[in-house]
This record gives sequence, structure tokens and C-alpha cells, in this order.
Amino acid sequence: MLPSAAYEWQVAPQLSIEVGGSFLMGSSKSGWDYVDGSGDISRNRYTRSHLSAAVFGQARYYLQASKAPLTGWYLGLGLQSTYSYYRIRFTEGGTGSTQYARFLVQPQLRIGRQWALGQRLSLDTYLGLDYVPNNNGNGIGGRLRPATGVQLGYRF
Repeated sequence: MLPSAAYEWQVAPQLSIEVGGSFLMGSSKSGWDYVDGSGDISRNRYTRSHLSAAVFGQARYYLQASKAPLTGWYLGLGLQSTYSYYRIRFTEGGTGSTQYARFLVQPQLRIGRQWALGQRLSLDTYLGLDYVPNNNGNGIGGRLRPATGVQLGYRF
């Protein structure tokens, strides 16, 4: 889960477009100790760094025409592109480092409900499915992953 910022605007009476992006980076330290059969202890320590960035877009169709704009039940169809980079560098025990980068494009299907909380705030909740491509290098196949979300919004 990445912290994100998004903007939604109404393009027709029951239709809106939402676009946004997110960014997260950090690092952590970890390791393990191993005791072999002769009682010798082997220590392994490493630092893991990561970076993730995503952009997304979604078209939303609001099902209740009688509700105020951008409130009520909606169906959403979207696309998210994510770039992830990981680096593991051994600081004790092991040798060298390992790097891993991945770029994903994920179609998304959502059903959600957006509430107006006064004039300026909104609460958006949804359930959905994301298509996640396999990480087999050939781009063939994938799986559906359930998705849930809660967003707090500010109305300009």
C-alpha cells in the first residue's frame, strides 16, 4: 500500500475521471545467525532499500443520478502503472548485493461508494479486482487479486 494523492473531476452528469500518483521509499536492516554442526556461529547482516512509484487513472460511472455530483455508488474501470526497485546489500557475512526492478501495468475494476462529509470532505470506499501479471519474464499469464480501499478527500 502506497500513500497517494489523486484528483477527481466530473466530466458528465454521472461520469468522472480520477488521476493520481504515489511514491514511497525507505530502507531496513536485518539478518540472521547460523550455528553449524561444530558449534561455529555464522552472522549475516544486510540492508534492504526500496523505492516504489505509481501513477493511475480511473473512469467512474455513478449509479445514482439523483445524488449530488461525485457521491453515491459507482463502478470504476482503471489502469495503474507501478515501478518498484529493491536492493539488498550484505554488510556482514554474505557477499555483494542484489538488485531487482519491476514495472507493472495493472487493469483495475472497482465498485465503491463515496460519501460527502459536509461541504468540503468526502469519504470513498471500494472493493475491486486488480489483474497482476506473472513475474516470469515472458509477459504471459497473471492472476486476479482482490483490492479494498478507503480514501479521505477534500473538495475544492
